[in-house]
Amino acid sequence: MSEITFAIVGSGGDGAVAAGDILSMACARDGLHVIKTEAYGPQIRGGESSCTVRVSSEKIYAQADDVDALIVFNWADFGRFRSEISLSADAFVLHEAKDPAPPEIATDRVFGVPFNDLAREAGAPNGKNILALGILAELFGLPAEAIRAAIAKRFAKKAQAVVDSNLAAFDRGVMYCSGLARPSRRLEYVKTTPHLLMSGNEVCAVAAIDAGCRFFAGYPITPSSEVLHFLAEWLPRIGGSTLQTEDELAAIGAVVGGSFAGVKSMTATSGPGLSLMAEMLGLASIAEIPAVVYNVQRGGPSTGIPTKSEQSDLMHALYASHGDTPRVVLSCSDVEDTYQATVDSFNIAEEFQIPVITLTDQSIAQRRETIAAETLEHEVVERRIAHDLTGYKRYRLTEDGVSPMSIPGMSGGMYQTNGLEHDEQGRPSSMYVVHERMNEKRFLKLEAVAKKYRLFTRFGPQKAGIGILCWGSSAGVVREAIAKLNAEGIAAAAFVPRILMPLPAEEIEKFIASVDELLVVELSHSQQFYRYLRTQVDMPRNRTHVYARSGGRALRVGEVIEQVKRFALSEVTA
Repeated sequence: MSEITFAIVGSGGDGAVAAGDILSMACARDGLHVIKTEAYGPQIRGGESSCTVRVSSEKIYAQADDVDALIVFNWADFGRFRSEISLSADAFVLHEAKDPAPPEIATDRVFGVPFNDLAREAGAPNGKNILALGILAELFGLPAEAIRAAIAKRFAKKAQAVVDSNLAAFDRGVMYCSGLARPSRRLEYVKTTPHLLMSGNEVCAVAAIDAGCRFFAGYPITPSSEVLHFLAEWLPRIGGSTLQTEDELAAIGAVVGGSFAGVKSMTATSGPGLSLMAEMLGLASIAEIPAVVYNVQRGGPSTGIPTKSEQSDLMHALYASHGDTPRVVLSCSDVEDTYQATVDSFNIAEEFQIPVITLTDQSIAQRRETIAAETLEHEVVERRIAHDLTGYKRYRLTEDGVSPMSIPGMSGGMYQTNGLEHDEQGRPSSMYVVHERMNEKRFLKLEAVAKKYRLFTRFGPQKAGIGILCWGSSAGVVREAIAKLNAEGIAAAAFVPRILMPLPAEEIEKFIASVDELLVVELSHSQQFYRYLRTQVDMPRNRTHVYARSGGRALRVGEVIEQVKRFALSEVTA
């Protein structure tokens, strides 16, 4: 097989996620493509956790629909993930021998393994997860030497005895396979150049540094906290600083202040935190101060499901804040795309002196994915500081709405600013004519952004029977569905806008004209993306279909294919 998917389930302390990390690192080192996802309960410590690793010799864009091999340390924990982990028809299941498998596990390849006893025999009483890796490596053709190297690296900071005992547990797992049946699936690949293995949050932090960010303010909130952790460690090393604030309201206030002072600044948050930032987005907009907000969507509303994905912050990102508040909204479709979107966010914020919100979600932000190092490059725009301050007017009316901006301390660059409406010099004004002129000025920026940043992706044939519109993390799933549909003879294509505000409406309308039937796909119960599209684009009601559901479970390729086939009539086939 060119690809295979593994899942490991256990309680806190069983090391399910650690095993997935080690397996992912080893496969990436051998040049395989990997997508590793985690699932866990909302509790602070302990509880159930699962880790799923999809490994392929070819490029992959989403997590797999089904699992080919499952390790279960505790069936009670597996029950909590039963609706999320789907077994393939010939799945290979290994479980703790002292914990019998429930009758509903529909596969004839279920084997009890004394994980705990074998790990103790190997001298690693807490190493049953490592022992399980040995079994998987031997049964499914995984890179054993690379896994050994990853184990040694994982425990390198501990005593050598710990490293040795875990390696012994791995070898014991390999030896144990002599008494097991062989699975029908085994990975076949040729070792190639190693890939980077990074999460979306890690890539966002790296991109922020590359884009010139030197101040980060934020409050820890799942599932965005890794950005704060990363930048807290690295920004001070390059002359920047990180501030952990008392809440998200203070965080966005600090970002606006830092940016006003002349430093590229950002914050990272999730839905509840973004809600608190609404008023300050208005301040950044009217004062025309660059600000970058990275928002990792999770299940809502309120505290909702902090550890699962959803695409339901869209309307808030597009419109939250009182008054007419222009902002730019970008989205990320995978881990690699997070780098490009983050740098674009800083570029747009600087170039157009406007708040920019970058939308991602938990499935991208916290999954680890292989990427090529050379893709982490992007042109950085430096356009903020005014050089000619002759007759300086901070809010001078211009063709594209962007005025020269000084920073405190520049000779001749003094101006008045706050959250009040103002004239060209920044002096407060409540006159209608001034307010109308300044609103026009600020919204001109969106027209300029739309002309320069034509950010969208299209895949599939130029003429298709079925066209899919989606955004964000749905893109990878849809891309794989498109490939399978075309292979079956169903002409399907997709359009994915990476910039959502301003929306590339003209390009979307051209796409709609090129397809017979249209399907909008999103993880939002209230159809936020579809409803937004209808405000911007002529959506033909007689041939537009919507597949929208709540988050909490990853979108699957099979779901998309099933929806498409509902409309794939004879005239739709290629």
